[in-house]
Amino acid sequence: MSDTPGNGEPIRPSWPTLSGLPLGPGWEPDLWPEPATDRLELLAGPLDGLHLDVTPFTPTELARGIALEAGDGCAYPGGFSVYRRHPEDPDRMRWERDTPP
Repeated sequence: MSDTPGNGEPIRPSWPTLSGLPLGPGWEPDLWPEPATDRLELLAGPLDGLHLDVTPFTPTELARGIALEAGDGCAYPGGFSVYRRHPEDPDRMRWERDTPP
């Protein structure tokens, strides 16, 4: 597996806290993990409009893409939706595809 940005399998995070989870517009700002975090908006796909705390990820991991659990919105039961940093808008991540579990 190559660590070249954009190559390799997307990262499948597994964490027990709010850090890194997609959080929707209904979340209050004081619920974001401290200290201040880097949040990117997710575009298209089943998590469209949600925000992702990308603080735990390196630039290489973000370039590879992040595979997030998408619940019923994913094309595969129990699968993941892959989001990759938008090449023209660094404040957003664009849906790329769904993958099986």
